[in-house]
Amino acid sequence: MRPSLIHPVQCKILKHKSDITYDEDFREPTEESKTAGLWDTDNPVIIEAQVHYFTTPTQALMNGYQDNITGYLLGHIEYIRDIIERFDKIIQLNDEEVELYILLKPEPRTVYNGTFTLMRLPFGTEMKGTVR
Repeated sequence: MRPSLIHPVQCKILKHKSDITYDEDFREPTEESKTAGLWDTDNPVIIEAQVHYFTTPTQALMNGYQDNITGYLLGHIEYIRDIIERFDKIIQLNDEEVELYILLKPEPRTVYNGTFTLMRLPFGTEMKGTVR
């Protein structure tokens, strides 16, 4: 039986359009990439995902993230893989308007029958690079 999402919500996400260049030493985007702020507003992506907010920065650290990660989306891998990427912008969770940014590369989670079935999308409220 495939894992299910608990209380899934509809997430509207804007794809990042600019070419992001990374500083390989620090594994974060260069200043030009961080401030580009170009999203494809004409073609939002809508996915179904479970939302988890961290209540304290310590909780983010305990999950292996830096303290600027405020939570994550958890969704089925077939709807997220090769679609949602780092620096995409979450603009709506169900009917609630939000401004959150996918700050890390999506991570496969939850193995079922020898393959990954869910992906975690760590997000934060500020558009800045993170290390993981």
